[in-house]
Order: sequence, then C-alpha cells, then structure tokens
Amino acid sequence: MIYKSFNQQVVRPLTYLTIAVLVGTLIVVLYYTFTNNFEMRHVPRDERMSVTPMQIKSVQDVRIWEFLSIDDEELVSKTKKHLLKDAHLTRIYYGKVRYGVDLARADSNWVQMIGDTVDVKLPPIQLLDERFIDEARTETFFESGSWSHAEKEALYTEAQKQMRTRCVTKENEDTAKRNALQQFEKIFTAMGFMYVHVHF
Repeated sequence: MIYKSFNQQVVRPLTYLTIAVLVGTLIVVLYYTFTNNFEMRHVPRDERMSVTPMQIKSVQDVRIWEFLSIDDEELVSKTKKHLLKDAHLTRIYYGKVRYGVDLARADSNWVQMIGDTVDVKLPPIQLLDERFIDEARTETFFESGSWSHAEKEALYTEAQKQMRTRCVTKENEDTAKRNALQQFEKIFTAMGFMYVHVHF
C-alpha cells in the first residue's frame, strides 16, 4: 500500500518530467538543425545575388564578340582578247568571314536579374566586317599583258562576291548563334547564377 502510494506520488511524476525534458531537448535539436541547414542552403543564393552592375558593364565594354571565323581563299581569273596575243590574269585572294555580336546594339535592359535567375537578350548575329579579303596576302598566280587598276579592282570585287557566296550561309549563321548562346551562358553561370536564359 505504501509502495503504491510512493509510486503514484513520486515515480510517475519523475517519469513524466523525464519524458517532457527529452521531448523538449529533441525539439530544440531539430529546430537548430533545420535552421542551420536552411541557412546553408541559402548561402550560395546570397552569393549569386552579389553580382554588381560593374560586372555586367565589363562584359558589355568588350563590345565586339566573335563567335565564328571562317578562313577562305578564292581563285579568280580574267582574260582579255587582243589582236596579236590575249592577256591573262589569275589571282588568289585570302580572307576571313567573321560572325559575332556588337553589344553596343544591345537593349538598355539586355540583362535582367531576379534572384538566382538572369535573362540575357543579345543583339542579332551579324557579319563583323563586310570586307572579307586581306589585300596584303593577295597573290598573283599568273599574269600576262597589261592590267589597269580598275581591272584589278574588278577581280577583287569578284573574289569578294565568291567569298560571300561560299561563307555567308544560314548554316554558318546558325552555328554562330549556338556558339554565342553557349558562351554567354557560361559567362553568367560563372558569375554565380543558377538559372541562365540567353536568347536573341
């Protein structure tokens, strides 16, 4: 009888108190664990949001970005009829066709940042130089007779036309676009953005 009374008055309350302390301790541990993990998950996001307008400006200040370069050479010949002997001129023209973007043509809000996401709108892909031929490398393969400056310029114009036909194609433009999207995605991913959307 005395044992039962002691059990009801002392042991049971101690048991309940012990259980309550353990439950409370568990709740505190779980709370701090969850809080710390939550903060750790958000550290990278805080870092990503630290991108400054100066970093964006440094990209734009480069201005001309080349994404595809095609080396080409064209052989152009011309013959002039003469009474005694025909005149012949054959030249080899070397050139480079370059595709890229000029960020001076980008919209004022070409980069939009929201948290860990960035939206990048590039200006259209274009030819970076309309004069493809490197005149210093032009070679005369064969020449006979006399040729005026105007006649040689006509050969140059023909070579330029052939180079454009060969190299300025939709396929090359599409390749340049893909290269541009990939390169700018890498640039902004390196800045710390998790989600990068690049488009024209």
